[in-house]
Amino acid sequence: MKGREAGSGTTDLRIGPHFQPRIVDGILSGTHADGESHFALLGAFASSQLLRDAAAVQATSEMEVQEILRVCPEARVIAIPNPVETPAGDVERPQPAAPLTILFLSRLDMKKGLEQLLAAFNRCVKAGADLRLIVAGGGDPEYVDPMRERASKRVRFTGAVDAEQKRLLFSQAHLFVLPSHSENFGVAVVEAMAHGVPVLISPRVGIADAVAAANAGVVTECDEETLAAAILQLLESPAMLAGMSGNARQLALRYAPDPVAASLISAYESIVRGCAAGA
Repeated sequence: MKGREAGSGTTDLRIGPHFQPRIVDGILSGTHADGESHFALLGAFASSQLLRDAAAVQATSEMEVQEILRVCPEARVIAIPNPVETPAGDVERPQPAAPLTILFLSRLDMKKGLEQLLAAFNRCVKAGADLRLIVAGGGDPEYVDPMRERASKRVRFTGAVDAEQKRLLFSQAHLFVLPSHSENFGVAVVEAMAHGVPVLISPRVGIADAVAAANAGVVTECDEETLAAAILQLLESPAMLAGMSGNARQLALRYAPDPVAASLISAYESIVRGCAAGA
């Protein structure tokens, strides 16, 4: 069995000189740094027949599975999520006392929905809600600086944070919000849930269906008015948040490294058996 070739994006599983099934993974990641959409990237893969010929195409969520199949219906797609480290034992949770803290933690980019969140937050404050918003993460100053100028005094931008700073932020947050316009999985969402933080996300976050099914948070459209209404409803119901907190921790366990590794090993073994039988 041969490991990943550096930079290739594929893994060869070699049994004999003529047996070389491939798994293609990690091909969907929203809009890439050069502005190329994941649909354009998928189109390039499909035209080269890489998707059609691969023994399997690994997606990180069911939403991503459907996006791949829309481009290449012949692809053999398997959904195996990204592994996310989860804290062992109890986690710190804030008291349900004002001011209630909303956390946004992500790369600061237009597709993450930060503009809509800032507008929704201002609407909540104008409605009388005692809230504060922490915006954590780095980004292009040309985008971030106008966001800082637009934000109210109740908004704090931390810049990029390390693992210990993230842990502290999660322990202070009553609600995690990521109203992203495109998110193939949502690692930060899982990290928040692993710390018992209920989440408010858009339906375009890859694990949105899992969050809704587990009642680990709320999935809603990310326009200003809808987002503000959802925030107010959640933060005015401590009992609802408490229930979602426990559900969020349970859901996050699904994405811990051990079960994800077991799923990946099982998928590879099944592919090897199938390819060997057909060789």
